[in-house]
Amino acid sequence: MPERLVEIAERGGTLHVDTGRLVLREGDESELIAAICDIGGLALTARRVSVTRATLAAVASAGGVVVISDDNGVPVSICIPLNAHHLGAERAREQSAMGPVLRNRAWQQVVACKIRGQAAVLERAGI
Repeated sequence: MPERLVEIAERGGTLHVDTGRLVLREGDESELIAAICDIGGLALTARRVSVTRATLAAVASAGGVVVISDDNGVPVSICIPLNAHHLGAERAREQSAMGPVLRNRAWQQVVACKIRGQAAVLERAGI
């Protein structure tokens, strides 16, 4: 199962598939994001992003999970592939069965990891 996580967080536009690759189109400009077969998860947190049905189907067919967030960045929906590898669905079942204490600890770890990643990027940028 592919494990690369792609987050569309700041730039808006339309995500579409072009010859097996995920592409973000904004106006007349296009940016290659990744090969569909490498994507294990697609997180949509940008306020202005559109996704074609073909893109969702391609990510799911490759075994990728799609997470959609609200305007505050809080996940509100998750799309799990039905015909791909069973690990994504198994993870979702385990997460939904977690008790509130464990779920809160897991969420704290996710947030802390994201903050550390952002700090590393700022450090590399000299900010």
